[in-house]
Amino acid sequence: MPALAPAVARSPVPTPTPSDDAVTPTIPPALSDADQLAAADFWEASTLDPSRAAGLRARVAAWDGGPSGVHPLVGSGPVVPLRPVRDRVQRLLAERRSGRTFAGPALAHRQVERLLAAVGPTPDGRRTVPEAGGIDAVHAYAVLARVDGPLAGTVVRYDHRRHAVQVVAAAPGPDALRDAFRVEDETLPQAVVVLVVDVDAVARKYGARGTRFALQQVGHAAQNLSLRLAADGLTGYVLGAALDHDVLDLLGVAHTGVRYGGAVACGR
Repeated sequence: MPALAPAVARSPVPTPTPSDDAVTPTIPPALSDADQLAAADFWEASTLDPSRAAGLRARVAAWDGGPSGVHPLVGSGPVVPLRPVRDRVQRLLAERRSGRTFAGPALAHRQVERLLAAVGPTPDGRRTVPEAGGIDAVHAYAVLARVDGPLAGTVVRYDHRRHAVQVVAAAPGPDALRDAFRVEDETLPQAVVVLVVDVDAVARKYGARGTRFALQQVGHAAQNLSLRLAADGLTGYVLGAALDHDVLDLLGVAHTGVRYGGAVACGR
């Protein structure tokens, strides 16, 4: 895999600094050895590296659609038709598309701001993504490969409490981006929003089962991003086969113990 680009030496935007009114989550006691092992097993079993990614590709290629016949979840009770729903929310849901072809100009800086706001705070300070225990289990980063404005060509960490970003690295080149996120389509997205999970933080409160709650939060964030893409007439899809450790290296957080939760390719 080609080497990733070096870190950016100077941020083009002000780096957020703590303030007196910043909310600092309380960290519960350390995990027991048993919980640590259980949480690690949960993630390591599905971690992708180049070898496992090749096996996944072969498995998908061999898939024949599954068994035919009546699905086991279909019961024998009566079927009750429901009235159709045609309100604003349903129309927005209907506009969602899983698009893998990206073309046209770079994303505008304002579009990047709107995308990140989908996982950020509301005007009154609440978060738009339900949090697992209110302990900031899921964090968003963005690989801004082709965007306009001060963040062009950077990797940023998004502060969802203050709706601000911090530049952490230069965006990788096309080949490195393809390798890390296993993009096999002809075109590359203009931006990729990456969701990482602080497994230890959530497991300290809930034990090993807490990792399930964190993944629910990843799903909420991906849904928000999908709805924002639809509302803004953009395209995108959820990336399913990224290389966990390579992506964490790209974000500069491989040493922290966080886990790769998922990513959404975003663009025109």
